[in-house]
Amino acid sequence: MENTKHTMIPYVIFVVLLLNSLATFLSSNLDASSTAVSASYGLLLVVPFGFVLANYHELYFRRAGLCIKLILPWIFFMWLTSPGLLGEYPFRSVVRAVCFQSGPLLMFLCFYIQGVNCTPGNLKANQRLFFILTAFVVLFYSYEFIAKEKHFVGDILRVGSVLYVTMLLPWISILKNKTVRYILLAALSCLALFSMKRSVLLQISVGGFLYVLVQNVMIEQRKKALFILLIPFLMAGLALILIYVNRSTSGVLWEHAQYVQQDRGSGRLDIWTALWREYKAWPLSNRVIGKGYYAVREYLGDFRAHNDYMEALWAYGAIGFFMNVFFSIYLSIKAAGMILRKQPYAASFAFGVFSFLVLSMVSYNLYAMLWSLYLLAFLGYICGIVQQEEDVYRHYSGPDAMEFSQPYQEWNDYETDGNGGV
Repeated sequence: MENTKHTMIPYVIFVVLLLNSLATFLSSNLDASSTAVSASYGLLLVVPFGFVLANYHELYFRRAGLCIKLILPWIFFMWLTSPGLLGEYPFRSVVRAVCFQSGPLLMFLCFYIQGVNCTPGNLKANQRLFFILTAFVVLFYSYEFIAKEKHFVGDILRVGSVLYVTMLLPWISILKNKTVRYILLAALSCLALFSMKRSVLLQISVGGFLYVLVQNVMIEQRKKALFILLIPFLMAGLALILIYVNRSTSGVLWEHAQYVQQDRGSGRLDIWTALWREYKAWPLSNRVIGKGYYAVREYLGDFRAHNDYMEALWAYGAIGFFMNVFFSIYLSIKAAGMILRKQPYAASFAFGVFSFLVLSMVSYNLYAMLWSLYLLAFLGYICGIVQQEEDVYRHYSGPDAMEFSQPYQEWNDYETDGNGGV
């Protein structure tokens, strides 16, 4: 019999995520009160944290990896830096810092626990709920795209909101119906390209190619020669899409890509150089534990570092930096291991990890509780399912293992008969 709390929690978190998306959209586009946004941030902290605390035994009394076990202490360490902000910032800003710096990691843990206890019913619930969430996010993004006042490349709403779409692509990539899956991935990718954001172009082109390669050649074991013959057609299709987007935007996409060296990554290289130079001049204590969540913003004047690792270095010192690097390495090793073992979700997970690494290098994932919630939920979910699979094969062997490995068995049954739905 399915555990009720593991069956219901996806619905609870889905409602909270939907409320957050709705509140952010209303506040950004219809001048709604920011109180609703603040309340949704609070829910996105309280609900996952409460669920994680209620199920902490899944992290520390089962065979979870070292990186998983270090996430809660990492969160508590970040929270310890927040009280010092009270003397300089309003209470609301301190609460915002507490929520933003821990929300994505809490979401990762929450869905990791989900994955460890995943059943076919729970798996279907998560797929359908995030599919619905994707539909709403696309609706919001399309509104911002069409609205005339949001139609400029430099507008943060248009450029930033595209990440809500791209971070939901990994959830779409695990839909069972292959036709629906690839049509939606292609459609959402085309929509995202209109943002003319270079990191999105990299994420979709390279990450998407990685997904198709792993899924078709290594997981489904299609003929490599046939796939190689399809590569020119895939590249030609992508080129046609880019040409169409470039013409539709009066050449702005090509111009944006052409000046990637001249503008030094929209000034990112200059920002990183200045931040590193300033960091080396700090006292040893600050270099070890950082200067708090808003340290980069204070130095740059309301701007961000556009780099997760630099944000961690300034906010939480060498401790936070190495924890961030350790987490990235953990995800990369997990993705490589899944690919080598030809596990069913390897392609989708690799796509998600690549997106995570790209955004970590040129934007921010772990310290801005917005689009990253969707991606971290996915990564935690798959890590949990893989952990469940490892636990099963550790205690059972042969046919018994396949019987108890329900999520994987369900996926493999679908891949065999070629049927399935959303």
